[in-house]
Amino acid sequence: MIDFFFETYLREGGGKPFLDWVLADYDQPAVKAAFRANWWANILVDKILRRE
Repeated sequence: MIDFFFETYLREGGGKPFLDWVLADYDQPAVKAAFRANWWANILVDKILRRE
């Protein structure tokens, strides 16, 4: 989840300082839902195919 969180910041932050993004734009429920929607793909790639 932590990797996904920082990837979301890099994708959506638009160069905004990290703390400013967290305080103004970070939508925890949306990021959590997106992470849960992709968990099976992460397991496939990371564990079964052994890729990073």
